[in-house]
Amino acid sequence: MSLSASAPHTFEDRGPTAVAVYWTQVGVATVVVAARFYTRKRMRMTGVDDWLMLVTLVSSSSMLWQKLAHTSGIRSYLESSRRS
Repeated sequence: MSLSASAPHTFEDRGPTAVAVYWTQVGVATVVVAARFYTRKRMRMTGVDDWLMLVTLVSSSSMLWQKLAHTSGIRSYLESSRRS
């Protein structure tokens, strides 16, 4: 089987799948951080590591929002300009 006889490449948009996976990860991380804070607050043992986990969760979530806003804005602009 030669390479030239292979089917042409088809490009599919995997963006929605990537966003769904990322949202799932953010959801699980939120539950884990909330459970950790709840447990550590009840034990009165919150420390720097707990707060760093929260900062990391917030920053990673904000990067998702920025990526969605940037991608959606450019994509909608390009699609509207192609239709005109």
